[in-house]
Amino acid sequence: MMPSRRESTPLLVALLALGLLGSAHGAPMLNADQPFPIYIPVRPGQKPCDIYVFGEQNGRDVFLSQTSQYEAVNAAPGQPQPEQLYAHAQGSVMSLPVGDLSSGRIYAHCGGKFSFMKVIDAAGKSKIQPTPAEDAVYNFVELTTTRGTIYIDISAVDMLGNPPLGYKLEGGHTGKQAWGANPGSLDRICADLQSQSNADGMPWEHLCVERNGEILRILSPGEYMKNNPSAFEDYFNAHARAVYTQWNAQPKQYNLGNVGNVTCVGAADGSSATCNGRSYGLPTSADVFGCASGPFAAVAAPGDPHEALRAPFCADFNRGTAMSSDAATSPQNWYSTAVHKELPDIYTFPFDDVRVDGLARDSTLTSSSATGLTIIIGGTWPDEYPG
Repeated sequence: MMPSRRESTPLLVALLALGLLGSAHGAPMLNADQPFPIYIPVRPGQKPCDIYVFGEQNGRDVFLSQTSQYEAVNAAPGQPQPEQLYAHAQGSVMSLPVGDLSSGRIYAHCGGKFSFMKVIDAAGKSKIQPTPAEDAVYNFVELTTTRGTIYIDISAVDMLGNPPLGYKLEGGHTGKQAWGANPGSLDRICADLQSQSNADGMPWEHLCVERNGEILRILSPGEYMKNNPSAFEDYFNAHARAVYTQWNAQPKQYNLGNVGNVTCVGAADGSSATCNGRSYGLPTSADVFGCASGPFAAVAAPGDPHEALRAPFCADFNRGTAMSSDAATSPQNWYSTAVHKELPDIYTFPFDDVRVDGLARDSTLTSSSATGLTIIIGGTWPDEYPG
């Protein structure tokens, strides 16, 4: 399985170059017995980038070595290991060796200081994370191979990186083949965030991290609040109370599929809501952007309707649709709105897969028959690379 996009993960994108990985005649099919080629071509005018591949195999953290083999990352937690981790040159053809790889990432590092270290997450599980300097220019694709199937994806839950990326499955793959960001997408997103800051006085423009006029990355508001906790502190306060007050007069009903319908009724003063007998307090901005605390916190009880409710509940607050399906004038996650204008399918907050008008956002490409993967650094052109 792909790493859950409901877990915080930075981001990335990618697309194509037809025929660069061999023809259908004699080309390797994706299965558990053959290596899988990845091509990352050099584009005219694109600054050179180093490529790193990481993941987990058989319970150990691994990286893709110079000889296209998975080698263990033996670093102690918290100790950078830049000298051990091989950087593949852009323009080379890499091959994923035989064997499953879970929670994988392909990093493109295109400037500034950059290293990696092993960290231990809240669940006690180790993983490899970048330790970029403030001036680092990088992005990444999420990758998993299992039982002869490849999953390739990008997430903007934590941030949208630079350069823009695109990806394409080559060869005999049928169905959705390509996905990616267009050049200039970061500039347009930041322009929208600046406009929103001008409109409501909130620090949306500060989500864009720049150096010497270059956008290095765009942080999600939840990620930005980790170092600036007061930035959006009161943003949803009045809106949340108004939502619960409206739900007092007009109870909100959620259709949760197999779980059934859940009806939420707000208190008359808007201080809380009750959904199928469970009481919910007012969410803070950190609750809304993270979807993992306050009224959106996970519960351990299997089959609890709350687990099914927390996804659309939190999505409504991020999209400004808790009171109405029209989000035009509601407080909302404007980072998500701006990014979706450029990348409609990408995840921008942990429950962004909740369906909208019957359509689910999904930037994942999946195949068990592709002959290779092409990643384009710098963005994709739909007329040049039709998806």
